[in-house]
Amino acid sequence: MHELYATQSLMEHALRRASEAGASRILAAYVVNGALSTMEADSVRLYWNTIKPGTPAEGAALIFRHVPSELICLSCDYRFSPSGEDDLICPACGQVRLQVLAGREFYLEAIDVDTASDGHG
Repeated sequence: MHELYATQSLMEHALRRASEAGASRILAAYVVNGALSTMEADSVRLYWNTIKPGTPAEGAALIFRHVPSELICLSCDYRFSPSGEDDLICPACGQVRLQVLAGREFYLEAIDVDTASDGHG
């Protein structure tokens, strides 16, 4: 259910950015979703398609860019990407003192808009 609130926030952000650009409609919204994010892309897409009718984003595609996870071991400074969420042990030294460098992202990266006044161009 948290995906619904996150999707509503994405929509509000996209609509605000489109309005600031003087756009008549949103053609596509680009979302960054990290491997360690709690957001399920399929759920976000479902909610997006549910809330977009009647808005300038009605025909907009939702396009995801997936960011792999990257961790650093605080014991030996080894950087790695875990193969699974249960693989949170440093492969170099076996320690579990880790910091996430990438993979938690979830945000609206960009939108494609139509700025034609008639909405057809």
